[in-house]
Amino acid sequence: MEVTILNFNLIALITFLLPLAGGVISYLFKNKLFTLIAFLCFVVGAIALFAFGPIFAIGLENEINQEYVSLGAGTIIAAIFSLIGTACVAGKIYLSK
Repeated sequence: MEVTILNFNLIALITFLLPLAGGVISYLFKNKLFTLIAFLCFVVGAIALFAFGPIFAIGLENEINQEYVSLGAGTIIAAIFSLIGTACVAGKIYLSK
């Protein structure tokens, strides 16, 4: 039985941390500038999560055919929650006085 060890990918880590950072920034700061930064974190995170499979090769350089890389359930759920967070922060921006 052969074990494949995945290499660490910094871009993948940043992709998953961007929506988390957007949520923390949106919760902690009530300033309009920080709310806009949180909105951008959610948007960039959602786009990067949906583009995750086809763009980022996570430590599997030549072991798989890159044409058949698809998104997993966790990545899809994370991207959907990031889009929900984007909508919430956008509502916070446009509905605030």
